[in-house]
Amino acid sequence: MDGETKGFWMLMLATPLRGRAIPFHFLTYSSRTFEDQPSSRYLEHFRAIQEIQLLIGKRPIVFEHKFSYRELLNSLEEEGVHFVIRLHMGANAPLFYYDAEQKHPLRLLIAHINKPKIYRQVYYMGRVCLNIVGIWCYGFKDPLWIMTNMDPEAGLALYDQRMKIEICFRDLKSLLHIDKIMNKSQVYLNKMLAMVMLAYAISLVVGEAIRDVQYAKVHPNQLNLLTVPEVDKCSRWFLFSGPFLLLKHRYRLNRTVLKRIVNAAILIFAHLIFANVRN
Repeated sequence: MDGETKGFWMLMLATPLRGRAIPFHFLTYSSRTFEDQPSSRYLEHFRAIQEIQLLIGKRPIVFEHKFSYRELLNSLEEEGVHFVIRLHMGANAPLFYYDAEQKHPLRLLIAHINKPKIYRQVYYMGRVCLNIVGIWCYGFKDPLWIMTNMDPEAGLALYDQRMKIEICFRDLKSLLHIDKIMNKSQVYLNKMLAMVMLAYAISLVVGEAIRDVQYAKVHPNQLNLLTVPEVDKCSRWFLFSGPFLLLKHRYRLNRTVLKRIVNAAILIFAHLIFANVRN
């Protein structure tokens, strides 16, 4: 608040639920933690991935372009982590080669609209062997490019199911004011962030159930938060996020309906928490 004290960066990992993002892990770091400990941005990112490995097992991880740097990719390859990363094709677009000697540069081109273009076994920066997939969907200004160490068709299908992470951050900031947390102690900061994200996860699940009942006309006894109900494309169901419906609209629901909504939310929340316990 004084304009001089530096804050923390937060790295959040989330799991998708019906196209929404539910945070399940995070870590914080800063330039000061880099000074106090033998650490760096790369080490913090890789530490977060190591911490979730036992939880997610062999499930692939989807990253945005900020994570497409060579040190991290090499570590992911060594650890056997499957990943899909969207590429940033702006002024400083990444370089790919047909061989590790960097003698034959690759130009990423798409010939047909709505038809994927695949480049297999190419080298990112001449070091990491990956698959590249691009698709230019009708109506979009630019094509979408991703790189993955998975089968390219599977990687593209996985990215198509990505969550609306921007809506998650918008709700965390505008509804739960996560950007106003001002703890100077990293320990207290992490505790506060954990409580805010837990509150967000609960409001998301309950709000999604309210959205189905109010706008998709789903009977409370038939709520299934693992699937998306069949609704008309013009329905108001698409306009609001679950947390916004719960915290801003404040519907006055029948007590019996509300009880069934909460029971459905508890069921899905328990499933999310306990489904991956190995023992």
